[in-house]
Amino acid sequence: MLIKNIPKINAHFVSGAIRGAIVGAFIGIAPGILLVMVLSGGLGSYYVGSFEVLSFTAVSMAIGGLIGSIIGGMLNIIALLLKTTFVKIQGIS
Repeated sequence: MLIKNIPKINAHFVSGAIRGAIVGAFIGIAPGILLVMVLSGGLGSYYVGSFEVLSFTAVSMAIGGLIGSIIGGMLNIIALLLKTTFVKIQGIS
């Protein structure tokens, strides 16, 4: 039963992963900006260059996108399995 649903599960994972990656990347901007603010704040003894700002922000967006895509894909699969289960339960009763 699960084997025949693998293409459907794969399609649902991909659609959830794309949405999750976009949301995760936007959420990932905040830690990068906060890290730059912490490093450049204080007594002003540490100068943060523009490439460091870009790299911190890019890395935090990439990590946020990765985590978001995994979470989004898994949530879509769980939603698909719950929907399938409820449809089968409804058909039995």
